[in-house]
Amino acid sequence: MKILVVDDVPANRRLLRAILENQSIDVIEAEDGIAALEKLAQTRFDVVIADIQMPRLDGYQLCYRVRKDPKINTIPFIIYTSTYMSAGDQKLALDLGADKFITRPSSAQIILDAVSELLTDSKYRKPRPNPPAELEAMKRYTEQVVAKLEQKNL
Repeated sequence: MKILVVDDVPANRRLLRAILENQSIDVIEAEDGIAALEKLAQTRFDVVIADIQMPRLDGYQLCYRVRKDPKINTIPFIIYTSTYMSAGDQKLALDLGADKFITRPSSAQIILDAVSELLTDSKYRKPRPNPPAELEAMKRYTEQVVAKLEQKNL
């Protein structure tokens, strides 16, 4: 089994690596969404676990692009974040195609249970049609990014 862990913070990647490798799972790391897309083009993964807030291409956009690509859209996707933790953030992630939304910090068991469910339930490995709320989700995503940038500049 091979899992792609995408996070710009090395300590977060190391933590997930330790949890997953303890279960004999092969872990490949990427530091942002662009690097993740490059790895996804080269290697077949069983699950992607991605942070949201990353440079170059964030986790929302990564998830959206994975779901739009017929070559990789069957890969189960987990958002794992400590920044975007509201119900609206979770809804946006799910509307963009994420299968699970986990807030950090979480126990190793919560992470392993999510991975196990995604791997054992076949509904998570089927081709995904574009979500019906896709345009609305992308609009909310853009509004959220603008609001976060405005907060940062105050």
